[in-house]
Amino acid sequence: MAKQLTESLEDYLETIAELIAEEGHAHTKKIAERLNVRMPSVTSILQQLEQMNYITYRPRYPVVLTAEGKQAADRVIRRHQVLHKFFLDILGLPFDKAEETACRVEHSIEEEDIERFELLSQALKNRSDARVLQTYITEAMEFLDLDGGIRHYITASELKIGEKGIVEKCGRNLEGKEIPGIAPGTELTLLKISLDKTLLFFQVNGRKQEIPQNIAENIWVKQA
Repeated sequence: MAKQLTESLEDYLETIAELIAEEGHAHTKKIAERLNVRMPSVTSILQQLEQMNYITYRPRYPVVLTAEGKQAADRVIRRHQVLHKFFLDILGLPFDKAEETACRVEHSIEEEDIERFELLSQALKNRSDARVLQTYITEAMEFLDLDGGIRHYITASELKIGEKGIVEKCGRNLEGKEIPGIAPGTELTLLKISLDKTLLFFQVNGRKQEIPQNIAENIWVKQA
């Protein structure tokens, strides 16, 4: 039989491994309770997993993972853990929402993609040169207020040419830096962007003002 694991089969292997880790054994009844399925369904799946050489299954005895089954379960569990941590720590989702989202995504992602998720997570959390981006992401999450798919608060650097914004606040990345003419409530309109993208030209309080991109991308505005 081809050893292609479906989403359901992966859920069973993950559950069996978790029960063994938590309780020292995985009985059929416990598997059914954890997955909220009926016993006949569990029996059918366990028989299938045994035919695939992922488990050893005997009625009335605990289910045992084979070496191959443990490797497969470990891969599923690791995918879940990496994704859950990414959704929780990087994207700022509530714990339960991060858990739910990780459960949905973990079955449709390749191992090499998981490595990329983990690499990005570790870089954003641990590298000192990622602090500015960490602060931006934190503030962006705080300002994430979607209404009909529209973000009402964006950075001045995200305005389109001719678009107006009302300054809400300067981000924490600008602490200690003075930006003349920029204060909460200030209306600014993006006029143009330099060819090298390093300068943005705004109309602020009736006059033209140049603002470097690294400054503009930390000024939070409400789209007018």
